Amino acid sequence: MSPRSITLVLTCLGLLFAMPMVRADALEERSAAAEAIRQSARDWTTYYEAGDYDAVAELYTVDTLVMPRNSRPMVGREQVRSSLRKLAGGRKVTAEFTEKELVVAGDIGWVVSDFRITYTSADPAVAPRVDYGHALLIYRKDPDGRWRIHRDIDTPAPAPTPEASAAP
Repeated sequence: MSPRSITLVLTCLGLLFAMPMVRADALEERSAAAEAIRQSARDWTTYYEAGDYDAVAELYTVDTLVMPRNSRPMVGREQVRSSLRKLAGGRKVTAEFTEKELVVAGDIGWVVSDFRITYTSADPAVAPRVDYGHALLIYRKDPDGRWRIHRDIDTPAPAPTPEASAAP
């Protein structure tokens, strides 16, 4: 075997042995990104329920685009901040999200979820309003390393039925 052939065989063997390590690193990185995205979703719920719209807005990219159900699009953090404040309107808010899918591909990730948001007035004579829906959120890893919501689209959905809840 010529020296060139030996070099080629050794290089190929080296690559074969290195590939599982590269793949393990990539899987670990995607796993860490997925957890960071899930934490952002938990933070969103915590901040929104607490009425901390400044903190909620920081979870979005500067050039975010939010397309909410039955409303005009919001462009940028400032519109997100003011629109959420108006939407809550001094009511107590509780939010529940059920993740259906989470995918990370490089510096982009997306989440598909179902949600239930309940708005309860301080006036006990006013019945709580419950909104159900589906959402698609696209996250982007910003230069500071934080995963932020870059695109947020939701659509209304009917209240789940017992049969739909039992489906796999």
